[in-house]
Amino acid sequence: MKLKPVVSALALGAVFLGVAFALKVAERNGLIADDLGGRGFMVLIGLVIAGYGNVVPKQLKRPRDTIAAEQRVQSALRACGWTITLAGLIVAGVWATLPDVVAEPISMLTLLAAFLVVLSCGLTCRRGSDPEATAGL
Repeated sequence: MKLKPVVSALALGAVFLGVAFALKVAERNGLIADDLGGRGFMVLIGLVIAGYGNVVPKQLKRPRDTIAAEQRVQSALRACGWTITLAGLIVAGVWATLPDVVAEPISMLTLLAAFLVVLSCGLTCRRGSDPEATAGL
């Protein structure tokens, strides 16, 4: 078992808990507005999603049989990474700037759209289509 991914995941979880605790304490003591704690946490979630999207294309995968297959996989990973990164940044920006009643549906629709694009990239790659088909996503 590789220890580095486990330690990284535990550290990220500790950061999440620490930020949530700090925001809740600040809310209860009147240091920040009542809705700012939840909004700040949603901004953090959006930034973590964006960070994860930045890591996706850099993941090492098993080598493919052909160069064309390798190109399809790399193209799909890049498209998925860009999609996830942009979705995370949109979620963070929406929660940082818009009211809750507007931010909630927009962020959910953004994440749903990103999921559908990632699913489409994966299916296109799996079908064995031209690598350029997913490069523009």
